[in-house]
Amino acid sequence: MLMVSSGAGWNEQLVDAMFLPFEAQRINGIPICITSQADCVLWLKCRTESYSVRSGYQLLCEAGSTGAPSGSTEEGVKKFWKSIWRIKVPDKVKVFLWQACSSALPTKAGLHKRKIVDDNLCDQCLVEVEDEVHAIWSCDCVRDVWEAPFAATRTKNTRMNSMCDMVYFIAEETRELEKFAMVAWAVWQRRNKLRLKEDITPIHKVYKLALSLLTEFQQKKSNPTGQRQSRPNRWLSPQPNSVKFNFDGAFFNDLNEAGVGVVVRDERGEVRDIREF
Repeated sequence: MLMVSSGAGWNEQLVDAMFLPFEAQRINGIPICITSQADCVLWLKCRTESYSVRSGYQLLCEAGSTGAPSGSTEEGVKKFWKSIWRIKVPDKVKVFLWQACSSALPTKAGLHKRKIVDDNLCDQCLVEVEDEVHAIWSCDCVRDVWEAPFAATRTKNTRMNSMCDMVYFIAEETRELEKFAMVAWAVWQRRNKLRLKEDITPIHKVYKLALSLLTEFQQKKSNPTGQRQSRPNRWLSPQPNSVKFNFDGAFFNDLNEAGVGVVVRDERGEVRDIREF
């Protein structure tokens, strides 16, 4: 089992043996509920927390009017989501922005509502409830990230009651949704590392780091380098009673990590072993 028998933590030796080092580090860093209560399935749309056909029907009826900026029409909702999926940022940033606008990020407010944590206060300022808007935008501990580049947006903060309202305003008025998405993602990543007690980027460097990652990504998309010319490749078999090692590697700049894959084949081309590092 990946968890120790008591359920109070990860079986770190087993996790380290089954996963790559950076994967194992992230898994071992995931906090586990320290209470010994059994897992259960809850349906939060009912007071009884049990599913009913009526509650499911009501959820479907509400689906067209939620997860969008305040006062949006159905056509406006479609335009809103399209504006998110069209931006030129890494896919993981698009998914993050979608989660933020759908109230699907594991904020303290959301975790407290699901009875996973004891309180809903922000771990950084220790004053206000941590929802998506607070964690990414309005917390005093992250204001310096946004103060200069999005000063005009900050003056209209009182009109923005949700991440949807904020994203809609930035997409329509500032035309800087890509920059906003990347910086918001960087702020959220820093928040997560802080909770896990990992090394974090100083707050005054977050904006420049996010812009650097965005510029690097967009340059690679517009002018990809290192693309191999399309040409037929023919694998050459080794001598009889010998094996051949073929390998390739990749470096992921945004994660500061690298990986290598090795395939071992005999003279018949049959795979004898596969390793990844």
